[in-house]
Amino acid sequence: MGMYTEFYLRVEFKKSVSPKVLHFLNNYESPFVQFAHNYNFEHKFFTLPRWKLLLNTVENVNGLIYDCKGELKNYDNEIEEFLDFIEPYCVAYEAIHIYEGHVYPTIELYNCGGGD
Repeated sequence: MGMYTEFYLRVEFKKSVSPKVLHFLNNYESPFVQFAHNYNFEHKFFTLPRWKLLLNTVENVNGLIYDCKGELKNYDNEIEEFLDFIEPYCVAYEAIHIYEGHVYPTIELYNCGGGD
């Protein structure tokens, strides 16, 4: 069966972030996201068979700041690939992974090189 990983992310995007990245996140929960090929993202994350299952909720907190939450079986490193996908667009992010059965979570605080 496999174990679930809970995933929490707060990300602050650069002012120069591509509008299509924000549009993608704003629509992640809608059926529209099923057509990710319309965005023409060329990243390994979008080749994974279960990429659509990563995020259960996406909330625009304040303009360029987003909170994302999800729960999935991270078989194909969907979490790591998603973080790799957003890294070039962000100022910083905080990510927490809680693997089912583990006492302590994995916490990542990442400064992506500052804003613009």
